[in-house]
Amino acid sequence: MQHRIAAEADEVWELLDAGARVYVCGDGSRMAPGVRDAFRTLYRERTPDADEAAAEQWLDGLVQAGRYVEDVYAAG
Repeated sequence: MQHRIAAEADEVWELLDAGARVYVCGDGSRMAPGVRDAFRTLYRERTPDADEAAAEQWLDGLVQAGRYVEDVYAAG
């Protein structure tokens, strides 16, 4: 999934800017961290002077607003 976020970055960013909600469902040990990282990268690439802390704060804001929701399981 994280590869698709990178491949479709312009459209994903446009949708987020329009208020889209993101629902992540799947492997909590590998896929979910990769998706979070893809979203932080997306933010940093499109926000001048944004660092990792700013990207984390942005993603946390999406979570708090109910716009980024994970329903993941522990793979083992």
